[in-house]
Amino acid sequence: MINRRLHWLSIIVVASCAAPQPSPSGATPATSAAPPAASSPSVAQAPTPPPVPTALAAQPSAAGVQSLTTQEGVIAQGEACLSCHSIQLIESSRIGEAGWKAEMIKMRNWGALVDENKVAPFASWFAGHYPATEPPAAAKQISATEAAAAVAPERGSGTIHGDGQAGAIEYTKDCASCHGAGAEGTGGGPVLIEAPVLYQPGRFSTLIGKGEGRMPAYPQLTQVDINNLLEYLRGIR
Repeated sequence: MINRRLHWLSIIVVASCAAPQPSPSGATPATSAAPPAASSPSVAQAPTPPPVPTALAAQPSAAGVQSLTTQEGVIAQGEACLSCHSIQLIESSRIGEAGWKAEMIKMRNWGALVDENKVAPFASWFAGHYPATEPPAAAKQISATEAAAAVAPERGSGTIHGDGQAGAIEYTKDCASCHGAGAEGTGGGPVLIEAPVLYQPGRFSTLIGKGEGRMPAYPQLTQVDINNLLEYLRGIR
C-alpha cells in the first residue's frame, strides 16, 4: 500500500516539474532559441577615393603654387614675352624659379602685362620648362653683317608722305594701350621711339597688316593710315 502511494506521488512530482512555470511579474515565457551563429569578423568600410583631377585642371605644385599646363604656359610665353624678346633668349635663360620670379617682377615694373597673381605660376612654369640643371640649346649664330642688316633702314625709306596729326589720332586709338601714350612701351608692347622698324616701311606694313606674336593684325588700315603712323612715330624723340 505504501509502495503504491509512493508510486503515485512520484508521478505527481514529475508531472508538476514538467508543467510550464509562470514567469515572474507576469512576463511572457521565453521561447528557446537556436544557438547564435558564429559571428563573422567585421569588415572595415573602404574609404571613399579622392576625386580624380581632369586632364585640363591645373594642379597645385608642392609649394602651393597653382601651376600652368603646357598649353597655358606656351600661350603665356607668347603673349607676355615674345612680343619683345626672341625665343632664343628665353630658351637660353636657365635661371631657376627664383630667377624667373625676379625677372617677372622686373618686367611688371617696366609695364609688362603680367598680373601680380600670375608671377609665381609663370615663374614655376618657366623653371620647369627651361630647367636650370640642363644646358640650353646652342644659340643660333649670326654674323655682324646679318645683325646690321636686321636693323638697317630699307632703301628709299627716308621720306614718308604722311600726316603726323592723323597718325597721332590713329596711334591713340589702336596702339597706345600696348605701346604707351608716348610710344615708350609702358603698356606691355615694345618701345617704338627711334625703333629700327620705323625705317623699314615694308616690314612695318607687314606687322600692321598681319600682326606678330602678341600684337594683333589691323588689316583695315590702309597704306595711307600706315604712312600717317610712321610720320607721327618718327617725330617722337
